Amino acid sequence: MNIKSLDLFSQQFHQNPYDYYEKIRPHQPFAKVKMLNDVHNTWMAFTYEAAEAVLKDKRFIKDMRTAFPDEMTDENLPPMARSMLFVDPPDHHRLRSLVQSGFTPKRIEKLRKRIEEIAREQATLMRSKETLYWTG
Repeated sequence: MNIKSLDLFSQQFHQNPYDYYEKIRPHQPFAKVKMLNDVHNTWMAFTYEAAEAVLKDKRFIKDMRTAFPDEMTDENLPPMARSMLFVDPPDHHRLRSLVQSGFTPKRIEKLRKRIEEIAREQATLMRSKETLYWTG
């Protein structure tokens, strides 16, 4: 496998991503990967320690509008990129404060039965369908 050409959106990668991870992890904590638009590349952390270091370092940004201001606008930004997972402070903190009361241990415990029910339903659906993403 050529790490320089790792394409996270390829069919081959999605058929068995763990094979890629297993080959990359021992050699380097970071690898350059292709983005969905195939125009830009980005770096991906492949170890817990590398991911933790990046997440704690304020020099790194997640907001694609900041990274690519001339290309990524509110009009052409993918919906997932608008979530609080992909925005930087202070917007991330503002959005997180709006939802955090819904994710307390007490609230999650109240939802446990329904969460387990949904998980069982989804597992049954996955077992009943042949899919490229299911390897187990």
